Amino acid sequence: MIPIERQIFIYQYVQTHQLVTIETLIEQLNVSAMTIRRDIQILEKEGKIISVSGGIKIRQALIEEPSYQEKLVLNQSQKAAIGQASATLIKDSLQKSTGLTLYLDAGTTCFEIAKAMMQYLSTKIYPPLTVISNDFAIITYLTLQAPRVHSPFSLFHTGGEVDLRNASAVGNYAAEFISHFNLDLAFISTSSWDLVRGISTPSAAKISVKENLLKACGQCILVSDSSKYGEYGRFKICDLTAFDCIITDWKLPKAVQDTLALLPVKLLIVDDIGDID
Repeated sequence: MIPIERQIFIYQYVQTHQLVTIETLIEQLNVSAMTIRRDIQILEKEGKIISVSGGIKIRQALIEEPSYQEKLVLNQSQKAAIGQASATLIKDSLQKSTGLTLYLDAGTTCFEIAKAMMQYLSTKIYPPLTVISNDFAIITYLTLQAPRVHSPFSLFHTGGEVDLRNASAVGNYAAEFISHFNLDLAFISTSSWDLVRGISTPSAAKISVKENLLKACGQCILVSDSSKYGEYGRFKICDLTAFDCIITDWKLPKAVQDTLALLPVKLLIVDDIGDID
């Protein structure tokens, strides 16, 4: 069987079974693991499949994001680890600066960044920090925690149309507010991402917010747990190469990590306690 025939077989087989292991494909095609992995890489570049731990699956279209309450209990350990690693970057950037303007995007991963960041800010005096967010939970939490901060500290909420499912502000008003800032660091979240489609969203109201963030930030960092890799929404925001850095977790398949490492983007894989491998 020539390569194109194997690849057609693999694609049809995974469409039927949804999730297929490497071992199953080796048995079905009677070829080596190396040959199977080469075929998988080609199919993945074509956007047809996605690697998972030990196998492959069909890419999933994201019709609607989970609600904020649902997100709170999904992949909590990975989000906490990403939050800890991100907060360490914020601390290091603060120590090297005379002041920092920071954006935390909406979502439970960025909420973990806010929590971990407060652990640093409450124990030492740092240069002035300004935090901007479109997330109501993040702004409420930071407002309540502000008395613990020993350094000059200011908060801005973007305002705008309220996304009731995700407790955040979206739309042109929020995007316009962001455009008036020069952001030193922006931690940008996403519900879906991969090598072929970049980051995407099922919500048109989020497009202008993300686009203006990318224009306004000096250093743009994508933060997303590995479970969201391989999903895609109907609206594309940007390619992964629009980011300076990607922070994700240890559960991202090794084959995907190796491919991402070839991009001109810094890739940080965190372990279960927030250390960077």
